[in-house]
Amino acid sequence: QDGEAYKVYTRETVCSAGEPQGSSRQCTFTLGAIQGFLEAFFGKRLRGTQTESVLRGGNYDILEYRVLG
Repeated sequence: QDGEAYKVYTRETVCSAGEPQGSSRQCTFTLGAIQGFLEAFFGKRLRGTQTESVLRGGNYDILEYRVLG
């Protein structure tokens, strides 16, 4: 947890498999799968966004989730 956000650091996700460097592809499948788990675990509604991508020079795909409400 980072302040009010939950951050998840991933690499080599199904969303980026086979994609060339510089691709604009987002990790929507991974983002949603992790969001569903976190919502069930914490019992809270969350909004997820991807803030960094390995396809665009990042060390990780960083997925950030904030509590709605």
